[in-house]
Amino acid sequence: MLHCKHAGVVLLLLLIVAAWSDDAPLVLRGPAGASKGDIETCAKALVARCNEYGYTEVSAGVVEVADPNAKARKSWHVEVSSRLGINPKMRGAILALGATPCKRVALRFRRTLSEHESEQYEPGKSAPKGASWVAKLGDPNQVMLVMESPVIDLAGRLVWAERGFAGSPAFECSEAASKSIASQDVSNAVLVVDEMVVPCEYASQVFYNGNIKRAYVSSGAADDNFRSSVLHPMPCALTESKEGEEGK
Repeated sequence: MLHCKHAGVVLLLLLIVAAWSDDAPLVLRGPAGASKGDIETCAKALVARCNEYGYTEVSAGVVEVADPNAKARKSWHVEVSSRLGINPKMRGAILALGATPCKRVALRFRRTLSEHESEQYEPGKSAPKGASWVAKLGDPNQVMLVMESPVIDLAGRLVWAERGFAGSPAFECSEAASKSIASQDVSNAVLVVDEMVVPCEYASQVFYNGNIKRAYVSSGAADDNFRSSVLHPMPCALTESKEGEEGK
């Protein structure tokens, strides 16, 4: 009798999952003119992001779509599917994972305005020579003044270390990137992704370990979405493709 009750509960849960999941694939599109190679790279990176996020059953392929507004032109989309179906929560997570390319990842350095300069330069508008205003990721109305050089490229030069920064999770930089960072005053370093400054709750401190000659960028909030996106960059952002939008 007990086994029957358990079987009934399991059956009910399966029915609930089925009711909330969609067997149809989720189709994502890149910007107009994106090449097939770029979309293929996006598909691979998106699967890797999903796997790190916990969706290990996700797969993705590239499909060719005719442009209804141009008979001779076709485009390529990413078709995402899951053997368990895609429920609303999963759908939202996949869309979020595809929204930020993280094509350009770099360390840049803050520039502080003097009292006199503060009267001359308005945030988000004019800036002193050798510096520029950069919007903050997630809040484009907030800006930070950063130096235009040096810029230390970190795209594809980071791995995740669970015990990297003073025993805490962090991005570990490659040997070449670490060497560049070691020669800088990292107290003013900020992480810039796709020309947007990453808020301090995601990347709050840069640390160089001279014993093993490695630099680390700490990740205070350890946000899974942000982390997986930085580790698996895409050449362009992906958005949901809806019927009739192919040619826009």
